[in-house]
Formats: sequence, C-alpha cells, structure tokens
Amino acid sequence: MRISVFSGAGYHYIILLLCIFLLTACSGPIKITSDYDKNVDFKSYETYMLLPWRKENSKLVNEIDKRRLYDALTYELNARGYRQVNAGADLAVNLMVIIQEKANVTAYRSHYNYGGYYYPYGYGSTIHFDSQEYLQGTVIIDVFDNNEKKLIWQGAAIAEIDENPRNREQGIKKGMARIFWEYPVPKQKK
Repeated sequence: MRISVFSGAGYHYIILLLCIFLLTACSGPIKITSDYDKNVDFKSYETYMLLPWRKENSKLVNEIDKRRLYDALTYELNARGYRQVNAGADLAVNLMVIIQEKANVTAYRSHYNYGGYYYPYGYGSTIHFDSQEYLQGTVIIDVFDNNEKKLIWQGAAIAEIDENPRNREQGIKKGMARIFWEYPVPKQKK
C-alpha cells in the first residue's frame, strides 16, 4: 500500500503509525544512535525546558501521540534528576519527527526450466524482482546547553513503522527509554 505524506487523508494514517515505530523492537529492527560532547559535565545541569513544537511535526503527529512523545521524553529527563521549568533552564530540549517512504527491492533467479542434458545450468531461468514499500519513522532528540546555545547531546531512533496500533503508548515509552539508554547521566534509583 502506498501512502503519500502530502495527502490530507494520509496524515491521519501516518499519525497513527508514527509512534508505533518505537514499538517495532519486536516486529523489526530499530536503530538507535546517540552522540554527545565528551567535554561537558552533564551532572552540572539541573533544569530543562522543552523547545516549541515544530509546525512540520504537526503534519505527521496528532495531539494524542504528541502528548505521548512529550510524556515519555519528560519522564526520561526527570528520571535523570533534571527538573522542568518554563524559562531560564540550563538545558533546552528539542523533539523532531521525520516520516519517509522507502522501498525494499529484492532480485532472485528462478530455475523453473532445468534445460536437460545440453543446458543443465538453468536454461530458461528468469530473474524476478520483488518490491516492498514501507514507511520509515525517525524521532530525534536534541539537547542544548541553553546558556551557550550549543548542541551537547543527540539521540535518535529509526525504524520501519509497524501498522499494528496495539500497545502504542507502552511502545513509545520503551522506545524513548532506548533512545536515552546511553545518555551521560543514568536514571536515578528510587
């Protein structure tokens, strides 16, 4: 099934699928990447603020999934001892979402005609191409030093979006936890 990200009806479908990609750890590979400035002392920060939601994200994410993403994000930051404030924070955190149409093409040779004595190595063989289209979702978290206005940490999750809407809320939580797995400040023990 092919869905255009630019069609009005496709937005609602994509909205439902967006955060499901974080649930795909069981149904397909999820690629997590992160990087940070090794010269920064992350334990010296105490507060954070969330940067405004990008208008481009609203084309892909509905209000329910937006809240789920932000709830999971604030949980991960709060679990590391940071406190959320509205202004004057030590850290500024940005959340970005990207959806892309992708295609997987596989070529294989079939040897339906054996060829007999004179052509035993596949005379009459055919090359077949199999194409599968899918949506790939990416969530990117940027953490900035708010005083110096520089990027100090970035984490991202990239995965094929699973069309099964079951357990989406739990999947978002687990996916966000995986993004923050290698964050320089571990979760605090309760």
